Amino acid sequence: YTLMHQTALGKALLSQMSNNRVDQVLDRHGLPAATDRTITQRDVLFAELNSVREKGYSIEDEERCEGIKAIAVPLQHEADNTEEPVSAVSISGPKRRISTNNADNALVEALRDAANVLELRYKHY
Repeated sequence: YTLMHQTALGKALLSQMSNNRVDQVLDRHGLPAATDRTITQRDVLFAELNSVREKGYSIEDEERCEGIKAIAVPLQHEADNTEEPVSAVSISGPKRRISTNNADNALVEALRDAANVLELRYKHY
């Protein structure tokens, strides 16, 4: 099975949690490797989550499955007295087809647009 730290979608969700909540998740599930590129150290994962919070998207680069790359964007939500994120949206595919050279990447922008639509529907419909 797949754990959150191994995927772009999981890291997007983890980035929306408090560090204490992330620690609880890691205490329960650990940081096992799925490939030799999987993050397996807490400090490295927390640095990655801080980067996700700053950029607004996460990247999975062969961390769950060799040859697969993914990008994910967390959906923003208003405080609802829970530390659990609402959701995230992602795209994945063969590494050669998923480019993540910069934040202006068309795939990142498409995901942000999709996240915006989903957020509006979640909040208002």
